Order: sequence, then C-alpha cells, then structure tokens
Amino acid sequence: SFHNFLRRDPDSGTISLVVLMDEVLRQQDNEFLNVLDAMRCGAMQECHVNFLLSRLLQDMPDDELRTFEKALHIMPTWKQAIPIVVEYLRSLNTPIARIFAQYSSKKGTKRNHCVSECSYPSLSGLGVGASVMLLKNYIPDVFIVNGSIGIVKKIVYKSKEGPRNRNNLPAYVLVDFPATKIPRNDKCSMEYPSTTFSVAPHTFLCEKKCCSMTMLPLCVCKAISIHKCQGISVG
Repeated sequence: SFHNFLRRDPDSGTISLVVLMDEVLRQQDNEFLNVLDAMRCGAMQECHVNFLLSRLLQDMPDDELRTFEKALHIMPTWKQAIPIVVEYLRSLNTPIARIFAQYSSKKGTKRNHCVSECSYPSLSGLGVGASVMLLKNYIPDVFIVNGSIGIVKKIVYKSKEGPRNRNNLPAYVLVDFPATKIPRNDKCSMEYPSTTFSVAPHTFLCEKKCCSMTMLPLCVCKAISIHKCQGISVG
C-alpha cells in the first residue's frame, strides 16, 4: 500500500524517503504546461501572466464561453461556491426542494458538534436533473463512493407535505451514477438507467456520541471547494 511505501521497514536501512513529483498528468495543452512549469520553478514572466489573465471567463469570446456551461467550478471555499450553485439550480427550470439537516442532542447539551465535524450540508437544494456528488462510501466495489458524481432522477418523500415542511427529509433520492459498475438486473424497472442508486438520509454521530445530524449525503456538484476536488476525476 502507499502507506507502506512511505513508511519503509526499519530493517531496510532507509532513513528517509523523498518523492519527486515532476510530471503533470491529465493535461495536454502545451502552453498551459509551460505556465505550470514556470510557476513551479519560480520563473514566471509577463507572457505567462498574460496567458492566465486571458483565460478569465469574463474576457472569453461568447462561443468559447459556451463550452464552459457544464464545467465544474473549483472555488477556494464552500462559501464562495454558494452563489454559483444557487444560479445553477435556478437555471434548471424545475421545482427545487429545500432540504434542511435535522439535528438532535442529549438533554442538557447546548452545542451540536456535528455542525463543525460533518461534511454534509446543513441546507441543500435538489431538483430533478441536478448534478450531485455523493458524500458517503456505500459500495466501493462498484464505485458508489464518496466523490462519485451523478444526476438526480427522482426525489421521494413519505409525507404528502414533501419539502413544504422543513422538518421533512426525503425518504430517498434516485441518482444515476453513469461511471458506476452496478450489476444489471433485468427484473428491475426500465424507467431509470441500471446505474441508478437510491440515496437515503444518513445519521452522523459526533465524536463524543452526544449529538447527531441527519441529512442526505449529497451536495450539488456545480461548484465545490479545492479541498473537496483533490484526488477526484471529473469528466
């Protein structure tokens, strides 16, 4: 494993290990590669700066700008991602369910630790057709894992009030994860793709086990933080 690679057996005589990462992967644009090399070596010149400035969305021609309509926005913080997500949900032109996390604490406990410990959103908006990211590992063997990206196909509530009551969480949300390898069952309904998975609310306990948070382990995948996008492949 990678852990064993970094922490060699003491009997091997290895005192320390340095991993030199000098190759850029998954990037084919030579001009952009040259800019990355200049940044890494501290050799940025005016031409490199001008190249980066030319890639600002507001300065792109309309025809090129349209190629970014389905792009995933990588933001420094989740707070900066919120306006992009809200605008994206509005653009779907479909009813959006506002989903609020449900919190509970032991009697006499004033603070809910899950607010800072859990990665689930405290408030989410979901609609059919929205791109979402899974925030919990379910079945690693078929790639239903934290970071998997899919499309919402259906939102199901037990109560007829549905999202009109903020205390109601969906019973489950059907999400199509195209990159998964779910075994096909010909006896299942053909209304949705065979790669559709049912995501139900999950209860997260704080480290002290004194309070909990129940929420759908999903977030809208139109704008995410730099931290969340590390290590994932998109597109």
